[in-house]
Amino acid sequence: MPTLCNLETVKHFVGDATVDTTNDGVLIGLLEAIEKEFIADVGWSIATASYTEYFDGNGKTEKTFGFGPVTAITSLSTQNSFADDTWTAVDTDNYKLRSSDGRYYVKYPGSFGGDTDYRLIYVAGYADTAIPEDIQRLIALWTVIEWSQLPPAGKGLLPHQISRAFNAAGVATTENFAKPEKWRKKIVDHYRIIPQ
Repeated sequence: MPTLCNLETVKHFVGDATVDTTNDGVLIGLLEAIEKEFIADVGWSIATASYTEYFDGNGKTEKTFGFGPVTAITSLSTQNSFADDTWTAVDTDNYKLRSSDGRYYVKYPGSFGGDTDYRLIYVAGYADTAIPEDIQRLIALWTVIEWSQLPPAGKGLLPHQISRAFNAAGVATTENFAKPEKWRKKIVDHYRIIPQ
C-alpha cells in the first residue's frame, strides 16, 4: 500500500467519490509506482526506516547523518576485528543526537579516533501522519497526470480537470501546471540526499 500519499487524496483530485471503489485498483497501482519512482529519485524512503552507516574516525567531534529527520540513535559501535566483524557498543552516555539548521548529527565527546571504524544505526524519516505536504501533493498530482493519460478516452481527465486538481491542492501556479516536470524536480531536489 502507498505510504507517502493516501488514496482518498488522489480520489478527491480525480473526482471519484471516496465511497466509489471502481477505480481503486488502478489508482493504487499508479500511486505505488509513482511513490517508488519518487523514493528512487530522492535516494531514501522518506517514511520512517532504520539506517546503518559505517565511517572511519576522522578526529572530529561530530558525524552528520546521511538521512533525516533523525528520530533516534539505535547504537553507535566501534569495530573490534575486521576479520570476524565484531563490534563493541559505545555507552549511550558518551554521545548525543543533535540538530541545527536542518542538519542532524551525532555529538561525540573528545573525537572520533582516526584509526577506529564506527557503525552508526539510527531511525530517520517521517511518520505516516507527518509526511511533508509538498511530497503528498506532488505524488497525488503526479498520479492525476498519469491517470489523465489512461485509455479509454472517457477515463482520462481533460486539461481543465487537471487544472482544478492543482487548484484544490493549492499548487496551481501557471508554472506548475504548464511545466509539471520543473515543479517535480524542485521538490525532488529539495529532499534528495546529497552524498557526504
